[in-house]
Amino acid sequence: MKKHMVIAALLSVSLLTACGNSYDDSLPETAVGLETSEFVNENNKEDTYSAITYNGRLYIVYGSGRAKDEEFSNCIGYLIQDGEEHKDVTFWQLRSVHNDDYIVSRDNGWMSQPMFYRAVDTKGKDVYTPDYIDSLDYEYWK
Repeated sequence: MKKHMVIAALLSVSLLTACGNSYDDSLPETAVGLETSEFVNENNKEDTYSAITYNGRLYIVYGSGRAKDEEFSNCIGYLIQDGEEHKDVTFWQLRSVHNDDYIVSRDNGWMSQPMFYRAVDTKGKDVYTPDYIDSLDYEYWK
């Protein structure tokens, strides 16, 4: 009986730590607020997206997925939505994407899934998309 309780306890601890964040989620001093705006697909005015601007480029959501913590390199900022700061939602550069065609947002909530934003100026271009990014098949990107 004790053996089963120990095994159950170890499995519980393993599950909890596997879902937790092992990256450093503290904001660096260089982090900036990235404010949301609305992006309207010029081919369909009904097709709108929440957008952010970083380093002079406009980004909208492209997909989701699971990336290892090692894929996240520099924390570049946090979300500002409707004038309200959300420092628990952070934006990161990706190690495997060297030209910032993609950036990723992470909600520091328990077991949240990253959202990958793609620069709007890459539409129709052949850009490197890491295997761990799954397209959400939004109309704009088709």
